[in-house]
Amino acid sequence: MKTTVKYGIDFPIWNGGTRLIGIAIWRIKKNNLNLFCNYRRKDKKRLWEGNLYVNEKFVCKYPTKEYSGKNGKFKVHLVPLDDIKEYNTKLWDKYYAKQNANLTSPIYSQKQISDILKKNPIIRDIAEHFGGGELTPNL
Repeated sequence: MKTTVKYGIDFPIWNGGTRLIGIAIWRIKKNNLNLFCNYRRKDKKRLWEGNLYVNEKFVCKYPTKEYSGKNGKFKVHLVPLDDIKEYNTKLWDKYYAKQNANLTSPIYSQKQISDILKKNPIIRDIAEHFGGGELTPNL
């Protein structure tokens, strides 16, 4: 099983307005990555906050390009930043759905419960503290 390591992205690859993240083939074969942004725009904001998770199965769907560096040639997968963000959103949605599986409601579907808890962290904290239960609307 691969370990997950943090890896900082210093610069995105500008591709006609689409930001690409270059992930070296050797790096993703060795570990899963939690990407964090070292790059800051002119307004001093990062392109994203926190970590974005990627694994080999996800990254290998994207094309590669060869570059030359100070240590020789290397190949990277060119992954659109928006695709990485979407992938992480889907992972978190699955995580929240699993975490909230023991919550029931006579009115809300499991998807609606997950959405409510994702948007309302206080309700999610209460549900996690008490271990589930029944969610009913405030009438």
